[in-house]
Amino acid sequence: MTIQARWNQFVDKCLSCRACELAESRQNVVVWRGGIKAPLMILGEGPGADEDRLGKPFVGRSGQLLDLFLSSFVLKKKNYIILNILK
Repeated sequence: MTIQARWNQFVDKCLSCRACELAESRQNVVVWRGGIKAPLMILGEGPGADEDRLGKPFVGRSGQLLDLFLSSFVLKKKNYIILNILK
């Protein structure tokens, strides 16, 4: 199975997940942004209101700061992946 196929399975599982209370109130499932084959992974604790609204992690004020930080290293989006982790 290819990396892309495994990734698609993971995203499908996330989209159908009902394991926590976020499933009752969320607008979107917040999974990732960036490259799925990236050598650098950045994990956040959980999605906030901006992330829920847009369906992507780190898009609010902290995400803007993170983007500024990453741009100082001249990293392309395919070279990092940003995810939220929930338990």
